[in-house]
Amino acid sequence: MILAIDADLKAGYIIFIRSIKTTNLRKEKMMTDLQTIIDSTNQKLSQWYDNARRDYGVDGSATCKYENNLIIIDYIEDGEEKQFSYGYYPEEKKDYYFNVWMEQD
Repeated sequence: MILAIDADLKAGYIIFIRSIKTTNLRKEKMMTDLQTIIDSTNQKLSQWYDNARRDYGVDGSATCKYENNLIIIDYIEDGEEKQFSYGYYPEEKKDYYFNVWMEQD
């Protein structure tokens, strides 16, 4: 009887440890995916303003960051500072936030 309880405790402990490892791996993947989104968006923003400067004479710049479960794009166009924010959803593709920002007014 004691061996059966001991075996159950060990099995529960192993499941608990695996659960922690799985949770940590998911968090690491989310952070990697999030960093990919931020890096990709920053690259696209830089290209956007390079093209806008060359093609239309627009002086601007922008940066993307993650804060409080939001993707935030701070941008300046011809001296006017603006901010765009959108809730972060891990299932969205990496170009999603740039595309939404680009289509806004």
